[in-house]
Amino acid sequence: MRRALTAIEQVLKEQPPKDTQAVQALADSTTGMELLALVGQEAGATVILRHNGRQVGRAVVLRGTAGATFAGIIPGRYHLSLSTGWNVWDQDLQAKDLLVGLAFPGEPIAAAAKTRSLDERATVVGTVADGALGIRVIPGRESGTIRCMWT
Repeated sequence: MRRALTAIEQVLKEQPPKDTQAVQALADSTTGMELLALVGQEAGATVILRHNGRQVGRAVVLRGTAGATFAGIIPGRYHLSLSTGWNVWDQDLQAKDLLVGLAFPGEPIAAAAKTRSLDERATVVGTVADGALGIRVIPGRESGTIRCMWT
């Protein structure tokens, strides 16, 4: 995000817009900083994961990367927000979403884990932030994984 702000500062110095004060106010706001990062060439965002109201993870998700992975996901209410405070995802995850033996009954656990890539075996799939951020819940043997990536 700092690179995006530095680039904007450089543009403001080189080519001041007619309403510099309004542009500077936007750049200084939390929402403005996130917006500027999202439209930048190296767009990214900081995502915060909460489980039953308690923060359990924080990661930067950059465009063009594999994204962020949160492991050790157990049943409960999960909430994903951006560092700006924008709430992008709320989901109650149950054991059947998080444990491969319950997610794919009748399949041996080893076979369920090996037959396809983890992303293909997701039990919850969705996009948030106007389709910009993908979220996948992938079951495991003892706990699940939440993966966030740019779409």
